[in-house]
Amino acid sequence: MLHVDILDGYYSPSMPIGLDTIRQLRGKTEMLFDVHVMVMQNEFFIEQLLEIGSHRICFQIETERHVSRKLTMLKNAGAGAGIALSPATPLSGLEYALELCDFVLLMMINPGFASFCGAARYGFMLRKIEQLRNTIEARGLQTEIQPDGRVGAAEMVMLREDGADGLVRGATCLLGGGG
Repeated sequence: MLHVDILDGYYSPSMPIGLDTIRQLRGKTEMLFDVHVMVMQNEFFIEQLLEIGSHRICFQIETERHVSRKLTMLKNAGAGAGIALSPATPLSGLEYALELCDFVLLMMINPGFASFCGAARYGFMLRKIEQLRNTIEARGLQTEIQPDGRVGAAEMVMLREDGADGLVRGATCLLGGGG
């Protein structure tokens, strides 16, 4: 599965790749696309990504007023539906949406700062993963937990032990180190 970040330069300070790049990638691979949308106008990007053929899409809960509507939209289109939470966003925002989520992406660093070597990964994230795992199990759900941001080889085992199902491995893991 290929994880792709979409940023608009408004919600987050960077813009790594755009929709046209994803369209071109879709024509060159049959890999599943797992897309993390970090934008202010979710509906536009979600519609485009569904048209391109993305398999799983999550959006930042902080930018969406109609969370359940967007999750239902994704599910009705046959895509995996997820919500992403920035590090300091509390899990309480998932209270009435978790049942609609196929996965929850928990940001380990602030969105869009992966290329900034000084971006901190927050120590409380392991506790957040464990709390979310406990909530999912208590409700009898199958929702996956997917940490993202500064996930290196050293963290992978620890994150899995604390309840993560999948891991987004980017520059830290692939390039080994900084960002």
